[in-house]
Amino acid sequence: MIKIIKILLTAFLITGLGAQGLFESATSAVKTVETAGGLDITGFVRSIVYINETANQKEYQLQSGYGELCLKLRAYQGDGGDAFAKLRFRSGHEYGNSISEFDVSEAYVNAYLWKFDLRFGKQIVVWGRADGFNPTNNITPQNTTVRSPDPDDIRSANFLLRSYFNLTPVIRLEGIWVPEYMPTVLAFEMADLPDNISIGTGEYPDSRLENSLRAGRLSLELPAFDGSISYVSGYNPMPGIKLRSLDISTGAMTIIPAAYKQQIFGFDFSTAVSSWGLRGEAVYRIPEEEHNGFPNYFIPCKDAYYVVGIDRMWGDLNLIAQYIGRYIPDWEDLKITADPMSQLYGNLENYNRLFAQQTHKTRHVLTFRPAYSLFYETLSLELFGLYDLTTSELMLIPQLVYKPADALVITIGGNIYSGDDGTAYDLIEDSYNALYFELKVAF
Repeated sequence: MIKIIKILLTAFLITGLGAQGLFESATSAVKTVETAGGLDITGFVRSIVYINETANQKEYQLQSGYGELCLKLRAYQGDGGDAFAKLRFRSGHEYGNSISEFDVSEAYVNAYLWKFDLRFGKQIVVWGRADGFNPTNNITPQNTTVRSPDPDDIRSANFLLRSYFNLTPVIRLEGIWVPEYMPTVLAFEMADLPDNISIGTGEYPDSRLENSLRAGRLSLELPAFDGSISYVSGYNPMPGIKLRSLDISTGAMTIIPAAYKQQIFGFDFSTAVSSWGLRGEAVYRIPEEEHNGFPNYFIPCKDAYYVVGIDRMWGDLNLIAQYIGRYIPDWEDLKITADPMSQLYGNLENYNRLFAQQTHKTRHVLTFRPAYSLFYETLSLELFGLYDLTTSELMLIPQLVYKPADALVITIGGNIYSGDDGTAYDLIEDSYNALYFELKVAF
């Protein structure tokens, strides 16, 4: 049981790092008007290696090593619309297995009609303005099996309709409809499961329209202030973990990911105060099926989740610092009796609380991201750090980025997780602490 929990925690916790770096705005791409038809092709080729310690921590192993070709294509014809597609080809080794993959990461068409902008097809949606952790970002899933120095790579696309109505030059209304559910991919490949535990098919909603996800956002974009209010209703792309079956006589059990419905009310903003940038976002999440103990142990409690951050540059030094908080109004201590079934479901609920970061009524976390450029921006020293004031967990991602030529990038870094016994980072550190190396050429 502990081994599978370790890998599931990796899946749930790594999703927090999928947000844009250095306070990059998560709004949609700005429309580019072309007066004639054409096709733009860009992309990159890269090789990546991840090395970590073996289970007995006496030797090092190649955890992931692959080469990848990425092609980005944009086709346009006049100023009424355009299309975009991203294709990825990846081959190598990962988690002890050979891989050879082709993926259409995104493929969608834009139409610009008077004050309406429509985007239809397979696409990634990113909401929020904070760095690394985005409470308002709950539209499209992620793939936590991806090993990459670029946190954007864990994002996955879904088929959806995204529309904008430009009410005024500074006020825009956005609507999203996701007709079919797609879950976040959990990193089961890294799990060494006990013989009595197996992973079953996920419990997900079918394609009936009543199971669609719907979302809306009203944005204000002024020269000195950007902000929005948002609403999401539908199944959470990040599922909970549920017991599908149990054979009491043999102890064999099947665990599955299971989706649940939720409503999310949110807002975000960004502005500047003197030489400091100030950004933040917050949501209040209400699961549709109220959490009431063991019957719904895989569904989180309703909670408030909020982030506020500052950033500033001093010459070649750029610094981002954030406070992340969570408040659970109906939080209660977990009560487990001597009954064997109570212990089983209680343990499962405890692990789901770890996944949802709901082990305490309130939670307080600090993050920091200094970056220093050297030698006319050809060398960059970067560090992303997180310290949980509530649980004493620590995460560090140091990184060195060298650009000897305009299109060539060499990256060396590492993932470091540490936590007290029984915390989330304690359970995943053996499988996710690693050193990585990337060589990338763009075109």
